Amino acid sequence: MITDETRINPGDRITALGYTFTVGEILYQDYYGPREAVPPCSDCWGYDIEFLDPLGNYHHWKQNQDKGFLTRKPA
Repeated sequence: MITDETRINPGDRITALGYTFTVGEILYQDYYGPREAVPPCSDCWGYDIEFLDPLGNYHHWKQNQDKGFLTRKPA
C-alpha cells in the first residue's frame, strides 16, 4: 500500500542490477511492505513500479526480484 512515506516520486533514483535510473513519469507503482514483514516463504514484498526515465525509456522495477534500492531526490 502506498503512503506518503513510501511513495516514489519523480526525481527519485532506483539502483538495481548494476544500473541507476532517475524516475520521470510514473506509470504504475505499489508497495508491499518491507522484506522483514512477510513470512520467509513469501516473495511479495518491496516496491513494484513502472516508469519512464527523463529520456522517455521504459523501466519496470520489482524490488523482490531485482533487489536494489531507492534513493530519494534531495530536498
